[in-house]
Amino acid sequence: MPSMIEDEIRNALRGCLEIPLYLKIGATRFVGTLNAFKRSIFVPIFLIPVILCVLPTAEIYAGKSLGWQATLMLMQIIIGTGVFAGVLYFFKPKSVTRDDFLKCMTAYNWLSLSAFVVNIPIILLAVFGINTWDDVFAMMMLTTLYSYSFLAYMIIYVLRVSLFLGI
Repeated sequence: MPSMIEDEIRNALRGCLEIPLYLKIGATRFVGTLNAFKRSIFVPIFLIPVILCVLPTAEIYAGKSLGWQATLMLMQIIIGTGVFAGVLYFFKPKSVTRDDFLKCMTAYNWLSLSAFVVNIPIILLAVFGINTWDDVFAMMMLTTLYSYSFLAYMIIYVLRVSLFLGI
């Protein structure tokens, strides 16, 4: 049984590499089961401590504890994923099966890792003082748009829908 989970993780990591490169095979790497979706929820959750340690604290949260900030980020992940799932479910075509929907949600969770990795070089520029956070902010907006584009690409090929619906 553990080898099945290891294969699932290995394939999901390959999908996380292939989808940002706009390779169609990346859409086939994710598993569309409820258990795979439950396991994939931990991917963005495991990124919370890394993000809190690397990024500077906003002035609004300066007096708050690290636990409070982690809870806030967890709530943002849960609400964001819930809204994404609701909108996706509402607009999905009738031809999309439950397994395809779960595969899309699993891929969505895994692609949070890709979005984070894309931002690492830019974050390091600011952390090491090469650029200011103001300079990095503009670059991060571009990488965020890139992340949205490969997310739309994933939706198009996992759910097999038109480009218009994917965007």
